[in-house]
Amino acid sequence: MATARKTGGNEQVTTYDSAGGKDYADMGVWEGDTDTDHVTDSETDVLECYSGTHLDNVLMGGSNNDVNYFRIIKPAGTLGEDDWQGFYGVPKSDGSCVYVYRVDESLVMGTDEAYSQIQDIYCELTVPATNFQNIMEIGEPNAAIVGCAVSAAAVSTASQLRGYSCDTGGANGFIIDCLAFDISDGSGGGRAVFINDNNLCIYNYTENNCDVAIYVKAGTTTSKNCVLDDTITVDGGAVHNQTTNTTGTPTYKNAAGENYMLAYNDATAKGGGTDLSGDGSYAFDDDVCGQVRSDWSIGFSEYFWGSGTGTGYNKFNGAYAHKVAKINGVATYAIHKVNAVA
Repeated sequence: MATARKTGGNEQVTTYDSAGGKDYADMGVWEGDTDTDHVTDSETDVLECYSGTHLDNVLMGGSNNDVNYFRIIKPAGTLGEDDWQGFYGVPKSDGSCVYVYRVDESLVMGTDEAYSQIQDIYCELTVPATNFQNIMEIGEPNAAIVGCAVSAAAVSTASQLRGYSCDTGGANGFIIDCLAFDISDGSGGGRAVFINDNNLCIYNYTENNCDVAIYVKAGTTTSKNCVLDDTITVDGGAVHNQTTNTTGTPTYKNAAGENYMLAYNDATAKGGGTDLSGDGSYAFDDDVCGQVRSDWSIGFSEYFWGSGTGTGYNKFNGAYAHKVAKINGVATYAIHKVNAVA
């Protein structure tokens, strides 16, 4: 299995909780403390964030990195299928994921340095009211945002609200297994992904209820296996290369409850993607939940058996089942125990 979530050499792990009790209660302080030459030091700095609601912001920028040594911001522990479904069903209050927000200030989280990664964090602007606000940013070659989600809690009263704002000049930057929803400024200018420079790769991305799914202002963007539910805009001179994307609306687990996991009975995106496990730019084979993409569906999640809308595992023939992989062409399932009963 080749996970989309990179790890670095000689990881130096510190912890974060805005409520206190960990190494850091402010992401910006961690950023300043770890803005070092990771290549010379032969270290990777990792900030593990504890689940909950955090009014905070951070932009990684300035440290010297390479493919082996860089910086990572991620949740503490590993998010499983039940965590992610609960996260999207009750994203601000269920406590299963890391939710970071700002009220009316641009940039919740971002990376403006090569090779660094932000993994599995939900970022939101709660009252967007200023022009050109970005929720997440990505810049510099080989940086990546993986397994993240962006949204706005209200329609912006200003113009050009942006979910992921990308200025990656030179080599590729990456958005992998990510979600954007409810990005709107009321006048058609809300941009779920905004690209203003060369060579961004967007793989297995799901977009729903935004004014513009992808806006390519300049440079070359490559998107593969993406659910693009709204308008795609490409300015003159810019390039957007697409592979196995869909502009249809899939059947989700519970879209009304902000759960955009692909449902078992979907006929739009399920199994319709391209296998990227050997991709020359960014090879991986897991989805937002970390489950193996045995069927390579389009969007940020593989499909889930069962039609329940709760926060736990999906029910299949009365048991909670998680489709793991195909073995000799046969789908295989792991049955989880609930209250010690399989």
